[in-house]
Amino acid sequence: TTVARWANRLALPCLVAVAAALRLYDAGRLSLRLDEGQSLHFALLPLKPYDATYQHTPSLFQAAAADVHPPGYLLLLHEWIARFGTDTVVLRLPSELAAIATIPVLYLLARRLYSHHIGLLASALGAASPFWIWHAQEARMYSFLVLFGTAATLGLVYAIEDRHIWGWILFALATGLGIYVHYFAFAVLAAHLVYIVIRASRLGRGVLVPAASAVAFVSVAYLPWIWMLVHFYRGAGDPNLAAPDAYTPLLLLTDFLLGYLNVAATSQVMAAWPLLVFLALAAGSFGAHPSWRGLLLWTLFLVPTIGVFALSLTWKPMVSARYLTVVTPALFILLAVAVERIVRGPIHLAAIALIATLMLLGLGVERTSPYNPAAEDFHQVADYIHAH
Repeated sequence: TTVARWANRLALPCLVAVAAALRLYDAGRLSLRLDEGQSLHFALLPLKPYDATYQHTPSLFQAAAADVHPPGYLLLLHEWIARFGTDTVVLRLPSELAAIATIPVLYLLARRLYSHHIGLLASALGAASPFWIWHAQEARMYSFLVLFGTAATLGLVYAIEDRHIWGWILFALATGLGIYVHYFAFAVLAAHLVYIVIRASRLGRGVLVPAASAVAFVSVAYLPWIWMLVHFYRGAGDPNLAAPDAYTPLLLLTDFLLGYLNVAATSQVMAAWPLLVFLALAAGSFGAHPSWRGLLLWTLFLVPTIGVFALSLTWKPMVSARYLTVVTPALFILLAVAVERIVRGPIHLAAIALIATLMLLGLGVERTSPYNPAAEDFHQVADYIHAH
């Protein structure tokens, strides 16, 4: 019917509007956190070093090379501050815009892989994700990391499955931008390469040659930053990260699906995991032979996760939910597919509503709980200092 057609057409714009409202609403309520302060500090550095007989101020690029993140986001923030200032709401706006833009890109990817309906469901999960909303309202690079990773995967699908040359262009550009905003974009690239290798025998030279060319382009584009790392990297790391244990995967999934909960809420969710796994096994959601679509999504989900866990156990801890946010687009699409395939009949909408309700409850806890482990209230500290 005409109403149904218009509803289908308006569904994605409505989801984008909801995502925008959730990300832009009250974005300046919480104080800048420590990492955001670091973003501001680095972004205010000059692009060229200032030398004098009594001091040396490193450039933005030198400081970034000595730290744990590449300079792409910091350079963007440097230019943003020069035009719009350093108000908290203003500082967080680029990340919010990137997070909003991710929703239609996720829809395009899920629709190309499966269907319009799966695209809408995956986009709804992304729009309501407390985890995505938290990092959208943060003057950091994680929203850009998710955006570029999702766009690179979309380009790869169009390039391999539809043989569009512009798919390789999108893949190369999004990958290049991704690895310049966060080093974990290399985990996404590794997953893409593993996927290509697994399917190499069926793809042929028509795909493998442009794939090699795209990777070569990205490698050459990264050479200037490799030179900076060789000269200025000082072995920086995150002292708050610990080696993973048996509970770490469950904690990561809790963060990805429900956001940063307080200890009491996390304990209740953790207690329910065995039941959820049993229900998934009973529904037969495991064990099916995956299509190329499922192979791509599981590769995107497992390769970064297993690689980071392996490095954390053999080298130094680097398992962090915010770093592994690169796997969340694949996770949301997989969850959308699971709901579509497992839950049939009239309870389909009820299952979707239940998932959305749980995510919104997580968002409520994340935003209002004084015990949110990711929140840092420096307003009280500043008030105390001013008062004394």
